[in-house]
Amino acid sequence: MRQTVRSASTSVLFLIAVLLASGCAPQIYSFADPQFGRDRLFEAPNVLPPAIGVHVDYSVNGKLHDGESQATRDYVANILGTSRLTQIIQQEAETPYTPMLVMVISHTYDAAEARNSGLAVGVTFGGTKREIRDEFSIQVSLKDPKKPPVREVLYDTGELGVYRHAIVTRAGGDAQGLLPSDYPGAYKRVLESVLTQFLKDLGTAERDANPIIFVPDTRPDEE
Repeated sequence: MRQTVRSASTSVLFLIAVLLASGCAPQIYSFADPQFGRDRLFEAPNVLPPAIGVHVDYSVNGKLHDGESQATRDYVANILGTSRLTQIIQQEAETPYTPMLVMVISHTYDAAEARNSGLAVGVTFGGTKREIRDEFSIQVSLKDPKKPPVREVLYDTGELGVYRHAIVTRAGGDAQGLLPSDYPGAYKRVLESVLTQFLKDLGTAERDANPIIFVPDTRPDEE
């Protein structure tokens, strides 16, 4: 089981163990993949209800993990609460009428690649760098029983409310131009970026509440 907010991932722990056993001690760090950009919550519009609940379903390679779901839920609640964008309703106080921020997180990684990367680094390390990728597909929605649903909006992925991101864990090499941290720190940056993107998209959808309907021109061509 791969730990996210609470500890380093299994592949990272395996990599460290191999390196220590081999007598090598390169720098090992993780970072949110810069190709997806980085958005910060202080840039997000204030579009959430005054108080919301938070629910997260977190799966790893297709298997749902309750512990990871709860850990991520607690972190999302914390950053949204401290950002002053909304107040978080405690889970035990949620009702069918509570506005809910819902996140469905699909985390995938290649376990064999992670093991092979660790072994390769342990055997051949000499200034080279090796990387392990954790891919995330995160669906975000806001369910507010007190308001009509926001019309469907297609995002860059072509899917409704689905955002993609990744964490790269590197052994060796340098961190120039990156924001290196431990694995939990990189994971938190991924979540903050995705939440900010969602709030920006939600604000756009609310501003453009009236869809434009294109009517085909059926007039005959002029000769």
